[in-house]
Amino acid sequence: MKYISKGEIIAIVALLLVSIILIITMSIEKSGSVAVVNYKQEVYYIDLNTNSNFNLTDLVKDETPHMTFEVSDGGVRVTYSDCPGHDCIRQGFIHRGNEIIACVPNGVSVVILPQNEKALDAYV
Repeated sequence: MKYISKGEIIAIVALLLVSIILIITMSIEKSGSVAVVNYKQEVYYIDLNTNSNFNLTDLVKDETPHMTFEVSDGGVRVTYSDCPGHDCIRQGFIHRGNEIIACVPNGVSVVILPQNEKALDAYV
């Protein structure tokens, strides 16, 4: 019968500790308070602390795709889009910093800014 050596026990314990620390730090990550809507290289900021519904046409005054957003409990989601496939709707609510909703056919993306960031560095 083969026994586990002290070195193997130390390695297993070290891996468990690292895993626990990573899980704790990821669960502590705070949600952002601002969402950034990008459309045609224009940037629009949305306050996530106020529950509301809005259309993309409320932000952009030219011909835009028809998209409706819901802001609730510090998160945002797409509730209607005229794009084919509706993948942006199926993504559901996003709450945490750097989470993204992308509607590629309409050229629209929504990104949650982490709380420690005040603005985007660049738009590509």
